[in-house]
Amino acid sequence: MLQLDDKSVERLVGKMMQEVKLDKPSPDFTSHLMVHLNVYKPSKAFVYQPLITKTGWLFIVGVMLLLVSFVIVFDDHASVNWFGTQAMDRFYANLFQGFASLKFSVISTYAIVLTAIMVFVQIGLLVHRNQKRWETML
Repeated sequence: MLQLDDKSVERLVGKMMQEVKLDKPSPDFTSHLMVHLNVYKPSKAFVYQPLITKTGWLFIVGVMLLLVSFVIVFDDHASVNWFGTQAMDRFYANLFQGFASLKFSVISTYAIVLTAIMVFVQIGLLVHRNQKRWETML
């Protein structure tokens, strides 16, 4: 029963397709289309814009340098000895002998860690944003 209905529908559609004449476009169809295409302006190319601009980076570096210089000049009692020889064996003690007296203050350590975190956050955000743009472009 279902096959008979499908065949009758196919015959009906076939008859209707034979009876319908093809539509022909107007003689000035191409000129109307070209007018509309000339009005259309394509979008601008992808322009890279960083999250932190060059002036922003210069400001951050300047603040970091001021902070480090302030800590070096005015803060003598708060220091962390990163390359102490107590926990190192003899090889590393000889290797880092020049660095054994190098001391960083707690504030400069925090500043360096904060800068590293900001750089990694910006890299992550840029990667995520650019992936979303490439997905929408494709």
